[in-house]
Amino acid sequence: MSPDGFEPRTFSREIESSGPPSGESLAAASQPYSILTFSWGAPAESMARVFPQHAVEFASSARDALVRLNARPFDAYVLDYFAPDWGGAPLCGEIRKHDPHVPIIFYSGYGEPKAIRRALRAGANNYLVKSSGADLLAVKVAFLLEAADRRNAAAAEKAQQAVAAEAGRLAALASARMLVATAVSTHSRVRTTRLAANKAFIAAGGTCAAFERWWSTVGSVNADVGTGFRNSGAE
Repeated sequence: MSPDGFEPRTFSREIESSGPPSGESLAAASQPYSILTFSWGAPAESMARVFPQHAVEFASSARDALVRLNARPFDAYVLDYFAPDWGGAPLCGEIRKHDPHVPIIFYSGYGEPKAIRRALRAGANNYLVKSSGADLLAVKVAFLLEAADRRNAAAAEKAQQAVAAEAGRLAALASARMLVATAVSTHSRVRTTRLAANKAFIAAGGTCAAFERWWSTVGSVNADVGTGFRNSGAE
């Protein structure tokens, strides 16, 4: 573990040694990402000041964090090791079950090696001790978001391929008169295409929040057009 209490997982060491973000990366990092934070005993305003360019939500407890992340996915999570109702490591594990590749960093006043090991085993990318300072936290999160952006771009290509493949499969079903051209079947076709695209996106290393943005702007349109069914072809 380094003197500042930061112990990255193996896959994040490449980010750590890559130097400052490039100009393009800095531009990408300035986009308004959604970040869910939980820091026991810290005012919500303190985290908002760390990430002024992002949309920051502050959870008052681990339970509150679960409610928020079940309502919608976030681009990154900043967690404390301790919580009044649950531990940060179990919370991290729950996030990982639903969002395997989303950036998660611990920012805690507790820096015992056993706590760091437990957090990393639960799926955290990084663990930072608060004495290292909020500026370092902002840098670490920026690096993680930059890496996630690269994975999300590659994941979007895989998801697009899944949309095309699903469109072909559904077209074959339609030509075999196994699919009825109704409003309900149209909804079903889009839903199954979304599931296929989401599976491909996450399997390729993408995050849930990035998939939702991609689907709302690209995937849903392609799915609606690609799985279209001509009424004239049905009896």
